[in-house]
Amino acid sequence: MARNRTIIPSFPHMRELQHVSFEAELFFILLWTVADDAGRLKYDHIWLAERLYPFRTDALHQIARWTDELVINTLVERYSAQNAEYLRVIRWRELQPIARPTPSRLPGAPRQKSGVRSTPVRPLSSSVSRPLPPRS
Repeated sequence: MARNRTIIPSFPHMRELQHVSFEAELFFILLWTVADDAGRLKYDHIWLAERLYPFRTDALHQIARWTDELVINTLVERYSAQNAEYLRVIRWRELQPIARPTPSRLPGAPRQKSGVRSTPVRPLSSSVSRPLPPRS
């Protein structure tokens, strides 16, 4: 069963968002609506386009680009398990505090052990302080 998701007040101040397009940021938020209580979801372009953008015929062709933006900026992790592709929202517990989470039915990322939080390696380019580029 789907849960209501919220946007915490500190969300717009996440440093990881500074180089993400508005479209990718919206895609990131919409991913929360289809992620399970562990922040995992199956990475299926067609299903995501139909579920998240039912009236935008161009969304299917943008999902890979938006996902790449989120991966590069360490907002989501893309991984393979059991011959399928998955996404995991990296700071899920901070973004979506859930009082009684339902255990995930999806496999975790290969380096993610149950109950152990994995910390992604931040690319050097995102840790360098520089002026924000104009958002288009």
